[in-house]
Amino acid sequence: MAHIMPESPRPGVPAVTNPFDAIRQVRPDGSEVWSARALMLLMGYDRWHNFQTAIERAIRAAENTGTFTPEAFYRLREEGTGGAPRTDYLLNRYGAYLVALNGDPVKKPLVAAAQAYFVVRTRQAEVQEAEAAVPVWAPPPVRVPRATDPVNPLDLPLSYREALEALLGSVRACHEAEEQVQELAPAARSWELLASPDRAGDFTVAEAAQTLCRAGIRTGQNRLMDDMKRWGWVTPSGRPYQRTVDRGWMVLRTEQYEHGETGEARVRTQARVRPAGLNAAHDRLVHERQVPLPRFPGRAGPQPLAGNPDRGDGPGDWFDVGVEGL
Repeated sequence: MAHIMPESPRPGVPAVTNPFDAIRQVRPDGSEVWSARALMLLMGYDRWHNFQTAIERAIRAAENTGTFTPEAFYRLREEGTGGAPRTDYLLNRYGAYLVALNGDPVKKPLVAAAQAYFVVRTRQAEVQEAEAAVPVWAPPPVRVPRATDPVNPLDLPLSYREALEALLGSVRACHEAEEQVQELAPAARSWELLASPDRAGDFTVAEAAQTLCRAGIRTGQNRLMDDMKRWGWVTPSGRPYQRTVDRGWMVLRTEQYEHGETGEARVRTQARVRPAGLNAAHDRLVHERQVPLPRFPGRAGPQPLAGNPDRGDGPGDWFDVGVEGL
């Protein structure tokens, strides 16, 4: 073991007055240690057996928190003391601090003085080490906490009141989350029923807008049609582009009817939205309007068109009759 010498005052510097500083020993490498037997007297113990109980509790505390090191509690066997060999410990700053924390409460004033001393010494050493490790020209490093970081015992509640306040905050957060789920559940059930990809049939633009409203998106027939034109789903006159039909998002229904006044046979067409298209419109509107809605299960359908693609209109892409319901 390296030679240890008591710290002596420098020339021109008054001797220390704190008794814990007086028994402090300094190694050649600058580290500090305290003799457990010298510390025993300052903490009000008159028997080594009783003080050794506090040391053993301190060692168990360090082991339980994963901070135990042999340097913190270096055991010595002293001989030549005029009797049988006796045991002593050289405690580093952290080891002495744990011993002070595990002192006998009956000797409260002296134990409290030891605790206060080692708290101050530990803080002073931490500040000095931090200042020495950080260059003058660089700011202190900032570390972002991670979910996988181990829990610091110093971050845990220190009192019964703090523990209750932390528990109350967690309970409130759980209740708020449950209330939000209950509020969104009807919309989720409605959406799963109306917009399921397995649902047969299709919707008029007006029906599609009403279904989106039930899912929490404010829209209407004309507004939804304007959105689909902006996305490049339909032509300016409201006819679905072939690419939109190929994706299974929309369909063009054609029917023949008899004119009421002339009796002439005519043909009319109507753009209709399929369930997959309703899902795609829902996803697009949620993204654009930042609607706080969950992604409902069972919706692995295609994604909305990105941007506004080239129209590619041709002579056959245009209606020559009005579009019902637009």
